Amino acid sequence: MKYSLNISIDSAAVRTINQTRQRVTLVKSKAGGTTLAWVTFKPMENNLVTWEENYLIYATTTALQEGAVLDLQSQTDLPVQTGFVYTLQDGVFNKGDGGTKGLFAAVNQDENGENFGLAQTAIIHGKSVLAPLNAIPVNHNQNVTFEPIETVSIYLSNIQDNGVVISDVSGDALTVELTSVAPNATIGFNDGSNTFFLQGTSAQAPARPARRAAQPQAAARP
Repeated sequence: MKYSLNISIDSAAVRTINQTRQRVTLVKSKAGGTTLAWVTFKPMENNLVTWEENYLIYATTTALQEGAVLDLQSQTDLPVQTGFVYTLQDGVFNKGDGGTKGLFAAVNQDENGENFGLAQTAIIHGKSVLAPLNAIPVNHNQNVTFEPIETVSIYLSNIQDNGVVISDVSGDALTVELTSVAPNATIGFNDGSNTFFLQGTSAQAPARPARRAAQPQAAARP
C-alpha cells in the first residue's frame, strides 16, 4: 500500500517559513516508546510526500535525549514481515520463526542494551529519505514488538534533521489518519495561524502536486 500527502503552501508563507529556517515536520504515531520527528523538509509551494507500507527494524546506541539525531547503526537488510522474529546478534539482524501475526518482533541478543525501532523511507520532492519512526530501549535477551499506525502529525518546527528525539508533538499539529480506503491526503496551510489543515482524503494519489490556481486580479480604475 502506498500513501501520500499533497501539501500546498502559498508563496508568501513559503518565503516566511524558509527565511525563519522552519521546516515542515512529520511525526508518525506509534504504540509506545520515544517520540521522533520522522522527517523534516524545507517547503516549496507544492510538496508531495509519499511512502510505502514497508518497514525496517533498526538498532542504535544513541541516547534517547531530546534533540538527539538517531543513527541507524544496524538494520534489517529487507523490509520486515509480521509473523517472524528478527534477532540482533553480533551487530546483525537475522530473521527467524516465532513471531505474531500483525506485529513486527525483534530480540536483542547483543551483549549490551540497544534502542530498537522501526524505520521507513519517504519520498520528498522526488528524493528518498530513510529515517526512524520511533525508539524503545531493549536490554540484552529482551524482545520487543511494533504495530505501525498510518497516522501522521504535520506541523512547523525548527528541527533541521530527520529522526530527531522530541518531547512531544506540537499542540498546533494537524493529525491525519490514512487508511487502505483513503491512503492519500490533500493539505493546505493557514498563513494567519501558521498551521496546516486537511482539505480532504481520497483513494487516488495525484501524479504530481497540483498547481495553485492563479488569484484573480482587481481591475484597474480609470
